[in-house]
Amino acid sequence: IPLLRRANRFTRSFGASSRAIDIDSPPLGLSFVGLVALVFASLYLMKLFTSLETMQEDMSFLKRIASAGMLLFLFYQYIGYVITIFQLRSAMRYSWAAMVRSSGSYVILMILAETHLFDWLPFDLVSFPSWILMLAMAAIMVYMMLPCVREYYKPPYADMAPLSSWLLFVFWVD
Repeated sequence: IPLLRRANRFTRSFGASSRAIDIDSPPLGLSFVGLVALVFASLYLMKLFTSLETMQEDMSFLKRIASAGMLLFLFYQYIGYVITIFQLRSAMRYSWAAMVRSSGSYVILMILAETHLFDWLPFDLVSFPSWILMLAMAAIMVYMMLPCVREYYKPPYADMAPLSSWLLFVFWVD
């Protein structure tokens, strides 16, 4: 009988501790950041779709293939970013890292576009000045680095890791 009492105490304490795990509410502004990211990424994608008609002009077969490949890559990037935006409220570290990584990829793409590396394409990458997209995505990355936001994505009962560990996690180093 003492063994049964000890087992009952263990199951009650185990059940109580699992009920004690509360999911924190998302940090202030997380939904707004997701909305801003979705708007900017959608504006970016709309420009890509409006540029499809320029691919039907007279151009070489190789240039058409390269342009179509670039459009498919950029569309794939957009779909991945939208999925990441919808996962933001999941409080998983992987969604945090994916958001920072995706926003950073947009910043890198806009920097490359400003260096005239993509001048051979028959379309522009953005319909608005690229510095606006870079500024918005950089602001999203800075917001995601805030301690209150990282606290939301921290696993329960874990200590808060330093910022350097979080930055390494962005590059798949855990």
